[in-house]
Amino acid sequence: MVRVPRRWLLSAVLCSAWVGWAAAGPAQDAAKAYEQGDYSLAVELYEQAADAAPALLDDAGFVSAYRKAEARVAYAAGSRLHEEGEHGAAVDQFMLAIAKDSNYELAFAALDDAQQAGVRQHFAEALTAADRGDLLAAKEQLEASLVLGGAGDEQVTKALASIAQPDMVFDEAALNKLAEAQRLSKDRQWGLAERQLTELVGEAPLLLPARAELYRAGRIKTMSVTMTDEAAALIAQGRLSPALAKLSGAANVWPYNKRAAELLESVEAQVQRAEMLVNEARQLADAKDWRGANEKLNAALKTDASHAGARALRSEVRVGMVTMLSEQALAELEAGDTARARVLLDRGDQFWPNNRFTRRALSSYQLALSDRAAEAGHTGAAYLRAVLAARDITSAHQRMDRMERGMVDDAGATYAYHIDASNPSIGVDSTTLTNAITAEAYNRGKKPATCVGLLHGGEPFNPGIDAADTAEARYIARVRITDTDIDLRQRNNGFNSYSGTGLGGVGTITATGSRHYWEKHGTVEAAVSIVDQQTGREIKSWTASRWANYTDRRQYVIGTTWNTTYWTLPTDAEIADRLARDLAAQIQPSIEEAVTLAQARSLRDEADALAEDDPAGALTQRVIAVVLAGQINPRQARHELRKMAKQLDEAHPNGSVEPAE
Repeated sequence: MVRVPRRWLLSAVLCSAWVGWAAAGPAQDAAKAYEQGDYSLAVELYEQAADAAPALLDDAGFVSAYRKAEARVAYAAGSRLHEEGEHGAAVDQFMLAIAKDSNYELAFAALDDAQQAGVRQHFAEALTAADRGDLLAAKEQLEASLVLGGAGDEQVTKALASIAQPDMVFDEAALNKLAEAQRLSKDRQWGLAERQLTELVGEAPLLLPARAELYRAGRIKTMSVTMTDEAAALIAQGRLSPALAKLSGAANVWPYNKRAAELLESVEAQVQRAEMLVNEARQLADAKDWRGANEKLNAALKTDASHAGARALRSEVRVGMVTMLSEQALAELEAGDTARARVLLDRGDQFWPNNRFTRRALSSYQLALSDRAAEAGHTGAAYLRAVLAARDITSAHQRMDRMERGMVDDAGATYAYHIDASNPSIGVDSTTLTNAITAEAYNRGKKPATCVGLLHGGEPFNPGIDAADTAEARYIARVRITDTDIDLRQRNNGFNSYSGTGLGGVGTITATGSRHYWEKHGTVEAAVSIVDQQTGREIKSWTASRWANYTDRRQYVIGTTWNTTYWTLPTDAEIADRLARDLAAQIQPSIEEAVTLAQARSLRDEADALAEDDPAGALTQRVIAVVLAGQINPRQARHELRKMAKQLDEAHPNGSVEPAE
């Protein structure tokens, strides 16, 4: 026998007493929470007490109170789910409550309510599934109803049995009606089947196969009606071919669709007529009778606007017709009958508006008329005909370019420079200035206006220019130097200053600081005016100026030693030459633009005077004026020339050699 020390026994007793006290507190609180109806708190406190004293789970009273609290929590959860329509989940919670407290009467009553509600819900969903033809889903819903407690429900059992063996649960009359309806469906007599099934479902709502068959019958009937309506809309648009396909489908799925049958008969007759017309058109096209073939095709397309064969053949007939007319027109044109050629071309355009075959033939026709007008000396008419031909014939563009150069050369927009003899001194003889301006004027050479001479003090100045040429210039561009300034200055950036000698041109400068440099710059200002020698009127005047700058540290270093750098700066003559060239480049475009536009206006005025006596000559003058002005504004000139060409063709479509305005 083992003896236990008394102090150990005392410790065990004290420990047991402390544990009992620790468990007693939560248990008492749990009982209080239960009495107050806070079952969730009671369950939590009972769990704390059991954790503190596991021996309590052997106490029948403690366990009973604990289970009753759990049953109330499960009942509350089930009630909430039941209200939300989750009857299956509610049943699980009520059954849990009964398992915790078998004497809980409320849980038994709630379980019965939830089971009945769940059965009704699944049963309703089963009927809905059958009404949309889904018997598999209906079967699943009925089976779920049985699981919830519908095993004793006669409706559920009967509906479920009707899916597998309807003859076991329904009388012979109902089964005969179902068989008759199925036979009608098989024969695609959807209207009769729908009527029979509607009556059957009213008599036997639990015969789910009948409900599914009713859905199928109604759906296919609706499909046939919809296809018939779509076909009717296509018929209204004259599109018989797709309408025929729709009607064939509608009649195929429901042969007893009377409207589809009537429309189908009518459309088939019209499509056959269109097909016959297309066959006749093909025979005429093979015989090159394009006009007859086109008439047949038009009739066919009027009958059936969507006839694919007619559409395909029409393109072939169009090409054949316009090609034939174009060839005949060019033959007539070559024979000299321009009137007949134009009639044939217009006929081709009417037959097939704006087609490329007729357009190209018409361009060839316009190019031929351009040649004839040029031979007759009517430059304006020849150019405008080339404008019309340029749409489709590349060579017409080349002809237009040649004619434009000739017209510009004949326009007489010539001018001469006049350099005033009283130019102020700019450090050198004014010969430098006049030579520079002359060189710039002759070197540009891209504008229509032509510089034919240069005068200094009223006399021909530049070698190689005849006084006669200068005198023939219609316009005089007078340039008079009004101010000049050429200077040498030192630039100081804050370092040691420079000292130097020989500053009048080429010189040397001794540098003691590398950031100081010398600079030579110049300015020149001029007044420019342009005078029309025929009228003596000044057509434009303005002022111009230029500035030039030369820096020794950038361009003119010619040598250096350890403490001296040698520079050469430009002379005044070099600066004057630079300024003169820059000034000439600045004023040259303005002179050319003013002279060109002035001559264009003069030509237009002359055309107005010639309009009655010489309409062909007036037209030529107007065309030259627009071409000349187009050197300044090409876009506006192109628009104006196309407009004039169209007016000429409308007034003289057969190529009159005397075009009138």
